[in-house]
Amino acid sequence: MQIGVFSVSDITRDPITGRIPTEHERIKAAVTIAKKVEDIGMDVRATGEHHNPPFYASSPTTLLGYIAAQTERIILSTATTLITTNDPVKIAENFATLQHLSDGRVDLVLGRGNTAPVYPWFGKNMQDSVELTIENYSLLRDLELYQCRAGPDLRVGADPERPQPDRRNAGGAGGEPARRRGNRGDRAV
Repeated sequence: MQIGVFSVSDITRDPITGRIPTEHERIKAAVTIAKKVEDIGMDVRATGEHHNPPFYASSPTTLLGYIAAQTERIILSTATTLITTNDPVKIAENFATLQHLSDGRVDLVLGRGNTAPVYPWFGKNMQDSVELTIENYSLLRDLELYQCRAGPDLRVGADPERPQPDRRNAGGAGGEPARRRGNRGDRAV
């Protein structure tokens, strides 16, 4: 069992002071919390990806990369990486790089997302979310399975000399995407 701190990356009113922190303050606090998670012996710091207010983590790989540089032991998780609106090749490239920078401490969690206004920002339609999930997850899975053989053109390859932990999880999407993940033997969150 692992114990840690999870955030959906919300920016909400402080219940004691009534003040709403700025995005800058919330991002800095996320880093401080991650360091404290490591200091007190917890295992995981997870941050969910969101692109609309009132959330701050539209680029979780950037945030986790910064946290990785300041920690040594904790697992760094996305809590949710949006498989529907992100390009699966970019997900593979970003997380392969982050996995190297963190010495294998990254836990990639995938989800569909359920905020309708965000889909058009990425040229997508929320009505297509199930199909996008299936298609993009399939490509991401294929890239991951063959990452050591992808070669210099794709550059998502992990170091074949250093086995990577199985830190891929799929979460958030039920129905057909969940059935397909189960058939492949992938873990679910």
